[in-house]
Amino acid sequence: MKIFLSNPTQSANDIQSDAVVVVSIKDGKLLKTAKKIDAETAGALSRAVKATGFQGQLGHSLRIPAPQNLNADNAYVLGLEYEDGLDEKCAVYAGRSLTRLFNSSSAKTINVHLDGLSKQTASELARNIAMGAMLEAYTFDAYKTNSADTSDRKLNFIFENAENPDVLQALKERMNIASGEGLARDLGNTPPNDLYPENFAKVIQDSFQDPNIKVKVLDEQDLAKEGMGSMLAVGQGSDRPPRLVVIEYQGSADPKQKPLALVGKGITFDSGGLSLKSNGGLGMKFDMSGAGTVVGAMKAITARKAKANVVAVVALAENMPSARSYRPDDVLKSMSGKTVEVCNTDAEGRLVLNDALTYVQKYYDPSMVVDLATLTGAVMSALGSEFAGLFSNDNDLAAKLTAAGETVDQKTWRLPVGGGFASGLQSQVADIRHTGGRAGASVAASFLQAFVDEGRKWAHLDIAGVANKFNKATGYGVRLLDRFIADNCEDRPTPPKQSKPSTGRLNGH
Repeated sequence: MKIFLSNPTQSANDIQSDAVVVVSIKDGKLLKTAKKIDAETAGALSRAVKATGFQGQLGHSLRIPAPQNLNADNAYVLGLEYEDGLDEKCAVYAGRSLTRLFNSSSAKTINVHLDGLSKQTASELARNIAMGAMLEAYTFDAYKTNSADTSDRKLNFIFENAENPDVLQALKERMNIASGEGLARDLGNTPPNDLYPENFAKVIQDSFQDPNIKVKVLDEQDLAKEGMGSMLAVGQGSDRPPRLVVIEYQGSADPKQKPLALVGKGITFDSGGLSLKSNGGLGMKFDMSGAGTVVGAMKAITARKAKANVVAVVALAENMPSARSYRPDDVLKSMSGKTVEVCNTDAEGRLVLNDALTYVQKYYDPSMVVDLATLTGAVMSALGSEFAGLFSNDNDLAAKLTAAGETVDQKTWRLPVGGGFASGLQSQVADIRHTGGRAGASVAASFLQAFVDEGRKWAHLDIAGVANKFNKATGYGVRLLDRFIADNCEDRPTPPKQSKPSTGRLNGH
């Protein structure tokens, strides 16, 4: 699908398309553009809305056989379900409806008329509807011998000032976010025989060719030198050794600005190790979704040249059973120096993450750390597939992540961490056990918190329930992280200095 922005001509009839789309708000009220086209078609739109009782519900559309003078096969009224101001979530969802219109018809070109709205409103609607359409258009066909070609589809938004460079740039930024989420979904959907630690690291290197972005890959020898005993233990049962990948991006005008750190769990396949999963639990290619989200988010923010310093660390390993596998009752020495008693080899994600957390804090001294992981089945029992579990040692950070998720419809629900949930992690033979207690999601988060420096702002997102739906990767978290960075981490323009008020008269008055 290709996205276009066009300035309006005198009439909707002047631009040929297979379908014309106009938008409505609550209760079937037509926006100004719709009223204009309604007049051009002798009231065809308003008659259809009244006759059908169409209310403009979000995601709903009303098909109207287009009058001859509209120069299109069909016309659609698209529901937005907003009344005052713009709701980004509604616009994105409406964009998904447009892709479904493509899929359910033979249309190759759809014109979306937004002229008649204010320039700002039309621009915001266009870029958010376009992003929704692109997100819905995502397919993963790499392993199919026959797949539909949709590259000839065109979605054209028509409104005043559409070809302004600032408007085009805003659209491009939204497309970059959609591309970042697409990369995360590609990684999540790739089968584990083709996505293993070494290959995953190469995909990351190939995805970031900009000289302003540094990618560093640590192999098993490097991990040993760093003392990453936890991460090495998880990967030692596999013939495919682990990798730690670091992506450095400096977008702030201040090179001394402490970076935001993003950390992702990347277990490319999780058999459970010697604590082998049952056959029904072996579809575990999605256990690298935290890493995929972090990589996708970095792709989005670097493509739009976000004015912030961000460092991403992804811990990649394959958890397999063999004679070399780590065992329950083993004691591991982590990079932090803490010793860890292994209780269950199927709780491997927190082990690779503890070394990754230590690494990024030691070498980058970040302003805050956000990690993402498909960490526990317990969070799925609590929150299903509607919310990610959010754990944090800082109320302000938690509130900002929640707000970002609300804006982009990637919701979080805050759960408790530390305190009594950490008491089950006390070990008789080591500094800390890596499981213990019934509240599995909070216990796992409490284990991670033990590897966060005192006073460091930290949040953990357990995305086990939201990382895939219907056996497809969702890319959850890319838009959330991008919005969080845009709202809270980027350079802000310096306000102009206020001149002292004059005490004299101006121009002799």
